[in-house]
Amino acid sequence: MNSAEGWLLLGRAVCPPQTPPESIFAKMKGEMQDAMCVRLAQACIRHKCALARWDGLMYSHAMFRRRMTLAEAQSLPRWRRPEGLLVLMAAAMPLAFSTWSALLNNFVIEVAGFTGVEIGWLHSVREIPGFLAIGVILVLLLVREQVLALVSLILLGVASALTAQFPSLGGILFLTLLSSIGFHYYETVNQSLQLQWLEKSRAPEVLGWLVAVGSGASLVAYLALVALWDNLGLSYNTVYLVSGGLTALIAVAAFLLYPQALLCAAIHGGGAAADFRRLCRLHDGREIRHGGA
Repeated sequence: MNSAEGWLLLGRAVCPPQTPPESIFAKMKGEMQDAMCVRLAQACIRHKCALARWDGLMYSHAMFRRRMTLAEAQSLPRWRRPEGLLVLMAAAMPLAFSTWSALLNNFVIEVAGFTGVEIGWLHSVREIPGFLAIGVILVLLLVREQVLALVSLILLGVASALTAQFPSLGGILFLTLLSSIGFHYYETVNQSLQLQWLEKSRAPEVLGWLVAVGSGASLVAYLALVALWDNLGLSYNTVYLVSGGLTALIAVAAFLLYPQALLCAAIHGGGAAADFRRLCRLHDGREIRHGGA
């Protein structure tokens, strides 16, 4: 069942048989809370379009809306499905983290003048977010896991990109703390999303591919450093800006291009909303999840 069929089932469930399209649209407009649905209903009433036109509009809305169920997401192009997002994030994270790790010791010694004492402080601060990763539970009360994963990637990318801009103990410790928060929170929610989005029958295979994508991205970053550092006369600042900037840009693009994939739509209220919840259970075969915004 695709999204358009679901909307039609809902419209026909809440309206008597043989109800004119204008009445169906009015009913949907009165009971549904989705602002996009209201605007589409108004346009259909104004132009007295037929049910076929409503099908097309609802399908377009499903293609570009910010949230949809996992079952609905299967109607999207393959690259816009949840698996595509997991692959993209798996490739984006090592671009910043692997580059940052590979250059860190050389950078802090050659540029910042660190000794063993400062390096010890650096690695101690870097592990603090790992101990406090349980705090992600509180953050998830406010935002969804997919949003948090992308925001964490952006934080990791931006902090890595700015590393060479502050070659002092305080600056490096602060940016290391930010990048570590991004890394640990990303890894926490990324593993959760993998287990939620992947079917059990395909999970081992897809998880293997995701690990391979991440390893491939790290290998590309290392080879680029070896091949280009001397030939192009690269500096720490340039490499950190490029690698961290790429990770942040990929995360921003993913936020704009990928809808939020839900286990099932969470709509409150009665009337059409109740019918939609029942339809959602049948359509997706999973329990409704009431999460954050």
